[in-house]
Amino acid sequence: GELYLIGGEGEEEEEELSFERVFRELKGDGRTRYVGSKAIQGCIEARIGEFPDRIEDSHHRTTLYVPVGVAAVLKENPQLVSAAVLAFCNRDSIDLKACRAMRYFPPESCVYVSVVFTKCLYAMLLHNSYLPDRRTGWSLPLATDPNYKAHVLGVKLACGFEILASQAKTSQSLDTDKGWKSYFESLSSKGYFQENIEGSQEYTRLLGIAKEYYQENKDSMRFTPKIGEEIVSILKRNDYDPEELRKEGLDLPSPDDDSWINISPEELDQMLTKRYGVRTLLSLNGNAPSPESFTAMMSEFLDRKSEFDGVDQDAAAVAAAELVESFKPTKPKRTKSKSKADHVPNHNHVQPPPLHAPIDFDPDAFGST
Repeated sequence: GELYLIGGEGEEEEEELSFERVFRELKGDGRTRYVGSKAIQGCIEARIGEFPDRIEDSHHRTTLYVPVGVAAVLKENPQLVSAAVLAFCNRDSIDLKACRAMRYFPPESCVYVSVVFTKCLYAMLLHNSYLPDRRTGWSLPLATDPNYKAHVLGVKLACGFEILASQAKTSQSLDTDKGWKSYFESLSSKGYFQENIEGSQEYTRLLGIAKEYYQENKDSMRFTPKIGEEIVSILKRNDYDPEELRKEGLDLPSPDDDSWINISPEELDQMLTKRYGVRTLLSLNGNAPSPESFTAMMSEFLDRKSEFDGVDQDAAAVAAAELVESFKPTKPKRTKSKSKADHVPNHNHVQPPPLHAPIDFDPDAFGST
């Protein structure tokens, strides 16, 4: 297949194109008139040609040590792992209180499970620092233990599920809705109620508008009560056997190697070049200096001496001008009178010398009179 770019002309550019017009435009010479360039077609083919093989390559399987409740939730709906990771990485002080309580997923009974993440989610969870409270019941092995990573990642994921479950709405009343409380406080701090007295007619009107807007849009906000309700409903059904989950944890597939998460600067450059192409530092007229000459000019500029009575403005200005002009396109020459060219430097604004520039110091200048 090929990509065709069809657009209107003049006032028709803002009008929506109908299928009939599109098919009509593509007849005859329209196929060659509107077809995308080879560069565009090649870019699209390179991106879509990686699929479906890249789908498996973008996943990462690892072993986690989690509470049995988390194992039961993942077994019924493994897609909830993404919401749990995002909830944990975006936690706030209210969420941390839920993590200290671990009301829904107590850590007393844990099992090993095999979890599939996207590589992005795995990297987010791995590099998000968190130290669990031992008073909650978490017991981590030594960092040298081969199961240390499974325990740490399990704690983080369990906390993510705990945050989601704590946001489940057991009542439709906004009085017990933490999301509404946070939203209301945000409105108040931003002056939404316009200094109206609480209970007044205008205050009540604005409050009603805010409540209506929140109830209509709360699912798109940070708080995810529906996901939390699904998690809580799985736990309430209690149709999972902890002993069976423990036995399943004894026969798990081997975790994937996560060495891909550590790359060298050269590998990063190759990835960026492959994705975005080669980018070179060139000025508009193509006369940009080489890295070696640029370094030499910088060293010469910084090594210029500053005199006892201050910076040599002429020398510093010339060096700075040379450095700046090397990155600017060549401009056409302009005729100037000789009197204007020989201007007197402005000493009212003296720039400080470079920190490491040598200073000529004459001790005889401080002789007593």
